[in-house]
Amino acid sequence: LTPDTRGLVSASFGRTLTVDTPIVIAKSFGTTTIQAGQASLMTLTITNRSTTSALDIASFADDLTGTTLRVLTTASTPVAAAADPAVVCTGVGAANGTLAYSPDALDTSVSLANAIAGPSGTCTITSYVTSYVDGAHVNTTGTVGNPLHNWASTAASASLTAVAQLRVS
Repeated sequence: LTPDTRGLVSASFGRTLTVDTPIVIAKSFGTTTIQAGQASLMTLTITNRSTTSALDIASFADDLTGTTLRVLTTASTPVAAAADPAVVCTGVGAANGTLAYSPDALDTSVSLANAIAGPSGTCTITSYVTSYVDGAHVNTTGTVGNPLHNWASTAASASLTAVAQLRVS
C-alpha cells in the first residue's frame, strides 16, 4: 500500500501509459530578402516527437495563394532553381510519400500525401520559390494532423521579402 500526501492509503497498481507527443512543423526561407525574381530555398520540416510511434501524414499543404510566391524548378525561366522540390522522410519505417506542386504558377500550393515520419523522425520538404512583387510576403502553412490520434500541429509562418526597385538611402 502506498500513502498519498493526505495520509490516505491505496493499493499500488502497475499500468503502462503511452503518451504520443505533438507534431511540430517549422518553416523557413534560406535567404529572407531577395531581389525580385531571384530564388530562395523554402524549407518545411514536419517533426514527429514520438519516440515510439510513426506519424502518418495523410495530407499536408502549404498554400501559397495570395502571397505572390511561385514554386521554381530546374526548368523554370527566367530564373531556374538549383534543385526541384523534394521531400525526405526519416525514422524507422519512413516513407517519402507524394509531393505535388505547380511550378511557376501563382496561387498554388506545395502538398504532401501518404508520407510517414518514423519515430523521432522528420519529413523535410524543400522548394525554391521567388516573387516578382516588391514587399514582404508572409506565408502560413496548414496544420499536420495525425488521423490515428486526433491531434494536429499548429501552423508555421515565415516571411520572404522581395526588393523590386533600386533603393537609395
